Amino acid sequence: TALTIFSGLGILRLDGDFTHKVWFKKSDPSLLAYNKFEELYGNDDSIVLAIHSKQGIFTPQSMEIVRDLTQNLWKLRDVLRVDSIVNYQVSYGSDSTLVIESLVPSKDDLPDLTADFLQKRKSMADEAKIPQRYLISDDGKTALIFAYLKPSFEQQLHHKSIYESVVSLVRPLEKNSDLQVYITGIVAYQGGTEQLVLNDVKVLAPSLLVVTLIIVYFLFKSLLVVTLALCLITSTLLITFGTAGWLGINLDPLSGSLPEVLIAIAFADMMHITATLFILNRKNLDRKSLVKDSLMHNLKPTVITCFTTTLGFFSNFYADLIPLRNLGLLGGIGTVAAWMSTYLLTPCFFLLTPQSWLNNSLARARNFHDKGFSKQYINFVYKNSKAIIVFFILIFSILLFYAVKIRVGGDSNRYFENTHPIRISDNFVESSVGGHNVVEIIVDSGHSDGVKDPVFLKNLESFNAAASELRGTSKVVSIVDLVKELNKALNKGTQDNYSIPNDKRKIAESLFLYSLSMPAGKELSQWANHDVRTARVSVFWKSADTTKKEMIERINATAKQHNLNFILSGKTVLTSNIPHLILASFKNSLFMSLASVFIVMLVIFGSLKMGLISMAPNVLPIIFGGAFMCAFQFPLDVGTAIVGSIAFGIAVDDTIHFLANYIKLKKEGMNTKNAIEQVFSHTGREIIFSAVILSAGFSTLWFGHFVPSKEMGLTSAAVLLFAVVVEILLLPALLTVFDGDKR
Repeated sequence: TALTIFSGLGILRLDGDFTHKVWFKKSDPSLLAYNKFEELYGNDDSIVLAIHSKQGIFTPQSMEIVRDLTQNLWKLRDVLRVDSIVNYQVSYGSDSTLVIESLVPSKDDLPDLTADFLQKRKSMADEAKIPQRYLISDDGKTALIFAYLKPSFEQQLHHKSIYESVVSLVRPLEKNSDLQVYITGIVAYQGGTEQLVLNDVKVLAPSLLVVTLIIVYFLFKSLLVVTLALCLITSTLLITFGTAGWLGINLDPLSGSLPEVLIAIAFADMMHITATLFILNRKNLDRKSLVKDSLMHNLKPTVITCFTTTLGFFSNFYADLIPLRNLGLLGGIGTVAAWMSTYLLTPCFFLLTPQSWLNNSLARARNFHDKGFSKQYINFVYKNSKAIIVFFILIFSILLFYAVKIRVGGDSNRYFENTHPIRISDNFVESSVGGHNVVEIIVDSGHSDGVKDPVFLKNLESFNAAASELRGTSKVVSIVDLVKELNKALNKGTQDNYSIPNDKRKIAESLFLYSLSMPAGKELSQWANHDVRTARVSVFWKSADTTKKEMIERINATAKQHNLNFILSGKTVLTSNIPHLILASFKNSLFMSLASVFIVMLVIFGSLKMGLISMAPNVLPIIFGGAFMCAFQFPLDVGTAIVGSIAFGIAVDDTIHFLANYIKLKKEGMNTKNAIEQVFSHTGREIIFSAVILSAGFSTLWFGHFVPSKEMGLTSAAVLLFAVVVEILLLPALLTVFDGDKR
């Protein structure tokens, strides 16, 4: 109790981090490359507003709203720069003068917008190349506003609060039937993800717990056992997440699913001991002996299970991704906490409970010992053991065929349901304007002021043109466009002069004039670094047309073809390898878990044959999980990556209890058939009921709103049901054939 209370106080120190940087070590090369980009050009985290007007953006009413939103976004916490059609800098002039001003003046400069004025400004916007499919749609009915955050460096920006502030900002506009406002972008993804994960933790973890406790009551017919289960699960969760708080570990997209996993582990430990206690009650033992025998009967199996499950979780501690490390550490701590809570609280609970309460619970409880059914069932398995094995070999082949086809997911927008505002906004922006996701490229000219070299700029122009033709690209923006716009403005605004000058001096002069004319927050630094050695190229792309990995590979190949000295950066590049690192860590963890369980089985049971037999019912559910995900098109991502650990942990738990009791009976001289029958009569219902209860509990996750957790819950429920079928059919059949008595 003292440990639970002390650990639980750490929850007050628990915080959440759902930013991209939470995934990486500070020394990770990908993060270091991104930090370099951030030092040069600032943070590319942005929240994107799409304003759609049926009458068009260049009407007084619509443009007034765009202007107000642009101004209000500047005032938000952590926002450093806002880009919109309103403050897009148009340029015009002559050989000696250059005028640069916002397309739409501020309210202080022009309080009232007229239709005539806006039509003239629309003509200027149409002539400019940069805003199209970036700040304004081709049909002029949708405008985008990008609000970029300040560089994060060592500090954590609170994307959830920023996202919620923007939602509040646009809420009054919902009453306008002629106007729709959509919110998307990286900040919306991360803020929305944190919002969904925390809401699901608050709602679904208690829901899973309630469903589990209700089924426990109908199974045991005892409020006493329900109270015990509640105490054990609460203790496990408090110790685990309290320890996380004391260690400074933040909640993240992966650890958000951990409460459900720990509930399953804590319940499994309690189920074995409590069911054994109710079975041993038939021997009319005194209370102390009853509790002691129940604990001792399950001590070896639960210790082995705790060790192997903890080892499986801890195998993630060497993963490259920080959330996987945290998941492994907290999962291992939680597993040990569940075992400790079970073995420390259970005896106290039953020994301190008034005798009348305990007697009443034991009298009303369901009979876990059903020898008649067990005998009939084992006779069936015994007679058809070879056919059962052949059947599962065929099943294994079919499942493996589909399991290897499982795809790796990585698009953040699929974390949201199709009906979620962010998903709707994302789809609308891509269909009406273009992609808002961006691959950032730092192109090095080789020396200071090298970006002003016409040769460098023309090669960059050629690359931009090639990148614009890549599948998935919606817009390429760079200093090339700016130089061409300035050259056009300084040469009477004729379209023939929309080109890169051949004279480096002219380029330098135009950029100098541009720098002098720019307002705060709109400097040249968004196009080139301080000594104008490197240029920034932003390739906007549509996630509906391609994947991150494919887009990055195409851009990389195109840049090499143009002999650019470049670095790909930005959040798209930073996060592109996360899904594949999750897959690699998943494989490593699974391999280490399988190897550790096999070695433990080998050592504990002292038999290579038993070690091999024990692996089949543990591997098959994992293969089934992969095939199930393939059939329902669930990708391997931050949610489903832990399904293997759940399936393996529960399957190993059941297998160890079955084999430990089986080998004990065999050593006592019982033959194979009778030993299997005896074990099944004691643990068969227990295994089945555990699977049903846990499956029902995990199924509640489907009613959440965070898609990876929904898919994890449904897959886990299906895998647990399949695992129990394998446990009660295949394992007895394998023992009958390969460890059977000579007939």
